[in-house]
Amino acid sequence: MSPDVRTVSVHILGHEYKVRSTEDGAFVREVALYVDELMHQISSKMSTGTASQIAVLAALNIADSPGQGRGACFARGDGVPLGQNRAAAHGVRVTSSSNRFRILFIGDVVGRPGRRVLRETAPALLDEERPDFVIINAENSAGGFGFNRRSIDALFAAGADVVTNGNHTWDKPEAVQLADEHDRILRPHNFPRGTPGRGWGVFESKGGQKVGVLNLLGRVFMSAYDDPFRLGREALEEMREETPLLVVDLH
Repeated sequence: MSPDVRTVSVHILGHEYKVRSTEDGAFVREVALYVDELMHQISSKMSTGTASQIAVLAALNIADSPGQGRGACFARGDGVPLGQNRAAAHGVRVTSSSNRFRILFIGDVVGRPGRRVLRETAPALLDEERPDFVIINAENSAGGFGFNRRSIDALFAAGADVVTNGNHTWDKPEAVQLADEHDRILRPHNFPRGTPGRGWGVFESKGGQKVGVLNLLGRVFMSAYDDPFRLGREALEEMREETPLLVVDLH
């Protein structure tokens, strides 16, 4: 059985290309990013030069590099095959992009319909994007207001590493107990002092990297909570002592 071929949109040197490949979309975009960075680097060193000339120089640089990449069979967007020119055979190295840390953030999952859509689409999304860390907002996941044990279990089952919240955090009675039980359930950090749960934390990804996540609540059309900017700045400085990977969910 022949492998599935998918079409992936990539951007190289300011132009969009439709690439057909048997590889996953995340890898195709990694290769395209490497080529784009290389072409921009070459372009910056040339006083004049057409896109074709830059592309030729980039191809020569890639061909002269030691093979470290994972191969992919590409075709043009119109379906005309480009042959079995695999990236590894041309020495493609995705060193710059492989050092990136991919974070998937999913906004408000609303009620049972939102949980159903998440359950049905998350596996393919995670397979396609291959995120290193997943954050999902939970504050409307139970009946459209707040969260409960069932909705939290559904979000973690869908792949969440951490869940965040907002002004509906306490709309369900069991939320207080859940926030105290799970250190990966965050509520806004600028809630009044002494509020159950925690507003930020440094967590370990599946790959072992530390990620700082901070949950804050704005004050426009909201109750008079503490200053999110002052408290947020303090929390970020504390997290920065452990990791440069910082994410803020300002609801």
